[in-house]
Amino acid sequence: MTEALTQIFAKGYSQTIFEGKHCWDWLNDRSHPDKTNSRLGKSMDIQTKFGINVPDEWDLAPIHYQVDKQPRFGKYNPEQIDAPFWREMVKFRAGYSVARDRYQDTEYQQPIWGFDRFGRSMNLLPDGRVIEIGGYQENFKYDSDFWIYNDIVVYDGRGDFQIYAYPRDVFPPIDYHTATWVDGWLYIIGNLGYLSDRIVEKTPVYRLNCTTFEIEPVITTGDCPGWISHHRAVVRDRQIHISGGKIDEIEQDKHIGIDNQTEYILDLNECYWHRVSSLDANGSN
Repeated sequence: MTEALTQIFAKGYSQTIFEGKHCWDWLNDRSHPDKTNSRLGKSMDIQTKFGINVPDEWDLAPIHYQVDKQPRFGKYNPEQIDAPFWREMVKFRAGYSVARDRYQDTEYQQPIWGFDRFGRSMNLLPDGRVIEIGGYQENFKYDSDFWIYNDIVVYDGRGDFQIYAYPRDVFPPIDYHTATWVDGWLYIIGNLGYLSDRIVEKTPVYRLNCTTFEIEPVITTGDCPGWISHHRAVVRDRQIHISGGKIDEIEQDKHIGIDNQTEYILDLNECYWHRVSSLDANGSN
């Protein structure tokens, strides 16, 4: 585990250390002395944060781009992806536009796989591994490169990483969720996702086995938040506390995000939701 991640863990980030914008802010911390701002990835010194050996220059044959340039779902739970193009994109944290420019690709009928994403989660595990889940690229209604991912990237803490993909019916495209580490599992709660995937009054919950990387749904009962996203999650005594965020509702046949003013608790022993209290505008009881 690198010194930078050791410092983060020492501050108490034992669950989701960053989601969405906060993940982006940390990766692009301009106060960091080794911060890079190259066009390839527009991101960070990955060697410092994740211990990954990044080449000085992009050096990947066009054939690898042509074979693996498009996003796809996995065939198994999980399927490890060793595609050189995907791995290169992860190393540089590069977005689809970088790849399009690099390979002079002007065909816009299908999206390009990218790793410059928003709405993903990032977790630092006690053993030094880092896991990133999902996220989306771009957000323009008519942008052919818009895509919400359901893949997972695992940094092993020793300078390497693995990419895992999943069947869509096992793990849906996901963004603006939380991922909370409990006893060897990451509990993945909430989702913004595609409109067609949203089920009002249901809260999606999955858990990732941090040894096998299999994902399974968690069937819950009780008074759940509904289709929640952009929220916060904190674990205490095998209870995950959910607060803030947006809850998807339908008004006049349109999906709208309503501010969540209630705290909820998911009891992992019983997989039961409890509605705890309503919060005022300042987030206090």
